[in-house]
Amino acid sequence: MAEIISRCSLLAHLNMADMESLHSGLEMSDEQALVDAICSRSSLVRLRLVANNFNPVFLVYLSSKLWCLRHLQDLSIGGTSMVSTALSAFCQAVPHCPRLTRLRISHLPFLDMTDMKMLSGLLPKCKGLSEIILSQNKFDCNAVEMFAEILPLCSSLQDLSFASNKIGNDAVQDLVQVLPKCTSLLKLDLAHNCITQQGALTLKEKRDTFPHLGISIYANDVPFELVEELRWSMQLSPVLSVT
Repeated sequence: MAEIISRCSLLAHLNMADMESLHSGLEMSDEQALVDAICSRSSLVRLRLVANNFNPVFLVYLSSKLWCLRHLQDLSIGGTSMVSTALSAFCQAVPHCPRLTRLRISHLPFLDMTDMKMLSGLLPKCKGLSEIILSQNKFDCNAVEMFAEILPLCSSLQDLSFASNKIGNDAVQDLVQVLPKCTSLLKLDLAHNCITQQGALTLKEKRDTFPHLGISIYANDVPFELVEELRWSMQLSPVLSVT
């Protein structure tokens, strides 16, 4: 794989997501060679490495070289190997990707409060981020509370997803307190969570304080008419350009 990547001199998009069977048998030297090959492709605009069985050392080494991908705009990463050491290295590296506009972090292992604070603290440091996807992480109300504290500091953020977590009505209460301060935010995805009609009514009652925002609460225990009242009506994902 490393040899193939190294031959693609103008590679712009690399999708290596959901390839656990390929990477589970790699030796550490092979994983390092793969990182070297990926980070030698300075033309990369989109890199997807979600849901793989990499050794945590691979993610630490990748983080140490992320700065080489100076044109990177779209990064998707995560998996059970994103343990504390790998997460720490990643959070230190990502702010050095100046063109990054879209960040997806998913399929994480259980994070303790220290790791959660480190991850939430990363987001305001990435000044150009317009889309953040934090889906499929088993986040609960405690996680959302930590993210809610920093959301007003993400001045360029337009699109935020907490889809497919374990978010309930308590998390909604935390979000409605800060959403009026998130003036750039246009889309909030809370689909596939544990929100009930009570949480949806809270969003509806506070809607006047964030009229700019469309909210998706599909696949929760919420009446369809409330889902429709809150949903967004347009797609505003950033367009990637290869330069």
